[in-house]
Amino acid sequence: MADKYSKIARILYLYEQLCTGKLVSKSEAARRFGVDERSIQRDIDDIRAFLDERVVADASDTRHL
Repeated sequence: MADKYSKIARILYLYEQLCTGKLVSKSEAARRFGVDERSIQRDIDDIRAFLDERVVADASDTRHL
């Protein structure tokens, strides 16, 4: 269960860094959280997918028309 929370913490950290315009170093983030750089890349991919889905959902929302 601790792994799940650490993944959530990682993703939120990355999301916050990106939202504030900071550059994210995969190697630095991997060291910080004790994971492989591929895990950080997957987290970034998950964030991208979330944002892409959100844009599509917002575009199809016609309530504001």
